[in-house]
Amino acid sequence: MTVAIEENTLQNLIPTPLTFDCFEETLSHLIDSPKTLYSCILVNRLWCRTAIPLLWSHPFEVHGFGERSSDIIQTYISCLPEDERQLLIDEGLDLPPSTPLLFDYSKYLQSFDSAFFTGAIMSWLTTRANYRLESDKDEEDPDLYTYTYLVQLIGNLLFSHSKGLRDLDLVHFGDDDDSLITDIATFDDASKALSRLEKFQFDYSAQKGVRELVIVEFWSPYVAEILFNSLICQWKSLTYLRFHQLDKDQFRLLLPILPTLINLETLQFLGFNSENENDDMIKSLLDISNEPINIKHLYYHFIDERLHLDAQNFIIPILQMSNNNLRTLYLDDVTPFLIQQIGINCRYLTHLSLTVTPEIPDLLFSLLISLQNLVHFSLYSNSTECTFSSTDSLIQFSEAIPECLKYFGFKLDFESLILGFFLKQCKAKLQVLAIYRSEFVDAAFLDELIKYAKEVGSLKKIMINWDGVIGGKTDDDTSDDLYYGDDEFENGEDGVRERIEILKTMVNVVYNIVDPSHPFSGPSMEYIDPWNQDITLS
Repeated sequence: MTVAIEENTLQNLIPTPLTFDCFEETLSHLIDSPKTLYSCILVNRLWCRTAIPLLWSHPFEVHGFGERSSDIIQTYISCLPEDERQLLIDEGLDLPPSTPLLFDYSKYLQSFDSAFFTGAIMSWLTTRANYRLESDKDEEDPDLYTYTYLVQLIGNLLFSHSKGLRDLDLVHFGDDDDSLITDIATFDDASKALSRLEKFQFDYSAQKGVRELVIVEFWSPYVAEILFNSLICQWKSLTYLRFHQLDKDQFRLLLPILPTLINLETLQFLGFNSENENDDMIKSLLDISNEPINIKHLYYHFIDERLHLDAQNFIIPILQMSNNNLRTLYLDDVTPFLIQQIGINCRYLTHLSLTVTPEIPDLLFSLLISLQNLVHFSLYSNSTECTFSSTDSLIQFSEAIPECLKYFGFKLDFESLILGFFLKQCKAKLQVLAIYRSEFVDAAFLDELIKYAKEVGSLKKIMINWDGVIGGKTDDDTSDDLYYGDDEFENGEDGVRERIEILKTMVNVVYNIVDPSHPFSGPSMEYIDPWNQDITLS
């Protein structure tokens, strides 16, 4: 849909005394800040029409790998002509109904990275594609066939619609790996798309200097074995490694490789996939390798409720191999036995984030007492019931907090009375409090924060996560005293605004604590994604 804006209307929409050229130049400096640009497109029509081309000039560099990148491919599929969409449907893909888009997002691309591009298509096939296999195609590999076809189709779209690429980065992972090579010369109008090229980079090597590696999916067991063996070549350079939905057999291949990666600092798992895990799994995995590993940061985030399993069977071997080297630990789906293993194998943690359900196990109290280097602790529970089984458990928890702790974040059933009791019993002089459930933030809750800030004097920052609830009211509440913006809490129930103002004179108050780039700043991976939706202009 084309939106016509008259010249005098443009002048009214531009903040005076800026000209349109100055305004466009100003926004162009935000090209590497997609979250800021996403906020810009919500201002008005002009801001949106100026920010959208910047957002979509290099989308694969922002979300080249992982689930978020699949939304980019989904949008480009929506840009395809109906006859080409029908070709994908004929190949066995169930596509959602086509809806008109306000922009032709494909024409804004200026930077093309072949590795990010193919990674995004693999992510789409992994997370968004639904197949309808015919009986005569049962023995074929629909993923590999459709991947090749989709690379060509989306490549044709981008290159034929492009006004001219500025940056081009082609990556080849080695002589024995042709699975990810993209022949851009076969794309429609490739010569025209490359006629304005300003920067070209071609990476062709055995990749002996890889520092960061993200693996979304393995096409076959043979690919997994080859890739894990190739990691040995990166024994000195690799510092960051992330896997999506590893299964048990792939995990078995990984374990004996980890001790060889002497400079690996960060290991991250986004979900596990295993249909037949059992009680003997931990012992069988530990028999593979008992050599110590050097990682300092371990993250596990559970991303798919449909593939629920006991993650401790995967995590415990890593903990036992860590040889007390871990400093950062982020774990979802924590069991009492897993907490016990953390206490045995992770004595020198400085940053700890745990998600427990439904209530806090007593073993957590002993763990916290033993962690005498802990400065950052976040605790999550998705239960709507009281987190503590008794007053005694609340006392034990409060007194177990180590005195060295500086940051405490919580997503718990923490009403004002519980908060006040906790802060009174806690021996640590907290500098930062992060509150991940804003429905408990009422006048009484804020009174406890004010009291703590006055009496203890250590508090420097309070962070309150916006989750659609203010002082017990939800998004469905249509009363006039709710306001959605930077001051969510200031226009809430009586007394909240005044108490917020008092707090601001004492500490820094921040309303948005979600930062996906830092696992310890708020709930992980919960943020507005500009690639996941088309923009509606009012």
